[in-house]
Amino acid sequence: MGAQDADELTQDVFVRAWHKLGTFRGESAFGTSLKVAPRRPGLLGRLDTSTGWRVTDQTVPVKKGARLDVNEVGGDIIVRTWDRDAVRIKAQHSRTDSVKIDSLDTVVRVRTASTRGRSHAVDFEITAPAWMPLTLGGQYADVTVEGAQGDVTVETVHGDINVRGGSGFVSLKTVHGVAVLEGAKGRSEVRSVNEAVRVIATSGDTYAESNNGRITFEKMDAKNVEASAVNGDIVYEGAIHRDGVYRLSTHNGNIVMGVTNGTNATINVEK
Repeated sequence: MGAQDADELTQDVFVRAWHKLGTFRGESAFGTSLKVAPRRPGLLGRLDTSTGWRVTDQTVPVKKGARLDVNEVGGDIIVRTWDRDAVRIKAQHSRTDSVKIDSLDTVVRVRTASTRGRSHAVDFEITAPAWMPLTLGGQYADVTVEGAQGDVTVETVHGDINVRGGSGFVSLKTVHGVAVLEGAKGRSEVRSVNEAVRVIATSGDTYAESNNGRITFEKMDAKNVEASAVNGDIVYEGAIHRDGVYRLSTHNGNIVMGVTNGTNATINVEK
């Protein structure tokens, strides 16, 4: 890396941290973001001729049953939905990076590449059909999904996950990030190794897990709920269904669960 590249990288890191300071919720360690930032250059890509930032913007038609598969090293992946049978992929990336889109009958596959070693971070804004199953991931990726009505699978190492919607099977996994799932239907699994997990207004069998973070269930309407924590609290708020099964377990934390009179359910609480 030359001196000019190093200067650009340093500036991008601190601008990124400054712009995201107001979104810090306290659910994860702020140091996590600072440790990740040096590995995620160019997220604010300046769109002027002096820096040469590029924007890829392509729309491809899709058939019912096709799946969207996006994987990158790092950056923001934002997926919104519409009622068209087409996928629009808009990406902002450095002058040395490119976006490869393979549109097949069964999958739209999106990858990044670089002409200079490992690719930098790329920010994606994607619009897909609401029915389309999603597989999204990246080593240093923050992932946001809004309005999905199909299967959703998200996996990242250093990054937050925030999904609204999803049905069938929803799986969210992160190591160093907060995982939030809201309004899912069907079977759900939400995991974070070192940060908090929030599950909001979901129905269907639900499993949540965190080693070092708090697990919170809000406005739940599920008959089968299981949560496992090592060094964190578990809080459950929501309906407790007749003949439902609720298993909450933590090694070094507290468990809070409201139970009304006349509840007919199996509840296992372990500490």
